[in-house]
Amino acid sequence: MDRPVDQIPVEAMARFTAAEARLYPMALTDPAGYELVTSLVGLVAEELRRSNADISSVLARRSELIGLVPRLAADAGLVGGGVPADSVVDAASALRCRELGETPSSPTQDEEFMLSQEKRDAESRRRDEEMKEEFRRRDDEMREFNREILLRNEKVYTAVIAELEKCGKQLEEGTRQIQANTRAVLSVLDRLDAA
Repeated sequence: MDRPVDQIPVEAMARFTAAEARLYPMALTDPAGYELVTSLVGLVAEELRRSNADISSVLARRSELIGLVPRLAADAGLVGGGVPADSVVDAASALRCRELGETPSSPTQDEEFMLSQEKRDAESRRRDEEMKEEFRRRDDEMREFNREILLRNEKVYTAVIAELEKCGKQLEEGTRQIQANTRAVLSVLDRLDAA
């Protein structure tokens, strides 16, 4: 069964999606490379606008445009290597097809990336809140633990002080007893010396 003339084949849509996924996220990792890529995509899209009014003609020029990318870049004074011409042509073709209104309405790569980024940010915020809550809980547990230790230490300290005071009284009593015994012995010795 033949497809309608202006319907985009699945394999072309897959190439479009892969090209946009490869090129547009460069905005976050390689701003200079991203600027070069968007300029090249713009040049190829402009070439498609000049001569292609339907999807079939956009798709038919892919091979020709891949070979044309280096010349378009040189004519525009763009310098930079490593940009895959096929991805540039596929991204420009996706753009032109969208302009022609034939691309099914689905989120663009940028929108999908932004949604993904928002989800990651929300997950990160949720984890941060969980970690803060965990730290608060642990801090409260540590405070309670320290309070219990301090109360136990206070009880032990109070008991030791009471015991020391008791020992001090017993020592004073023993000292008085020794002094009294010493006086008694000295008194007996004095009497014996006198007799």
